[in-house]
Amino acid sequence: MKNAEHPELSDTEWLLMFYYLVDITEHLNQLNVKMQGIGNTVLSLQQAVFSFEKKLEIFIRDIETGRLLHFKKLREFRDACETGDPAQRFHLQQLPGFTSELLMAFKSRFGDFRELTTLFKFITHPHECALDESHLSCIPGVSIGDLELEVADMTASDIWMAKFKALNVQLEGIARTPMDRNEKNSSRRRTHSENLE
Repeated sequence: MKNAEHPELSDTEWLLMFYYLVDITEHLNQLNVKMQGIGNTVLSLQQAVFSFEKKLEIFIRDIETGRLLHFKKLREFRDACETGDPAQRFHLQQLPGFTSELLMAFKSRFGDFRELTTLFKFITHPHECALDESHLSCIPGVSIGDLELEVADMTASDIWMAKFKALNVQLEGIARTPMDRNEKNSSRRRTHSENLE
């Protein structure tokens, strides 16, 4: 194994793809850690996925412009190569396509999050949105007629409205806590890994 040859390690295009994968895997890992936190709700998971989809759109533009602000390892590799050979040019054209495919895979995989947005909002803010039968089809045994009457009673009651507003504040605190903890842990890991370099 010691004398094994690895010609790909001298192939600039192969290394370019390798460093792209290192960076995109880091972004995926951050999402993974965020979604595994204790106390996550379906709303915080939905928010994490939607946020990552927006980040993927930013990553596509970042690569297309050649800034590579969100691809640290790839940028370092490119800069080192260009310093060694200023005439060398990199072909980043295929990378936005790979990132677009990842974005489409996310939109397909998490399509239910998009379809159920109104239902998720209704769970925490029933006084702010209305549901129809299509939203409730995923909950067996729910009578839309009974639910409409219950919501009418609830929204007419000052006591229930105050309770829901207080509950919303508590839910926002619960949703924020795992994200804050995950952000702190992620920041610590980044600092630790940067110190190791």
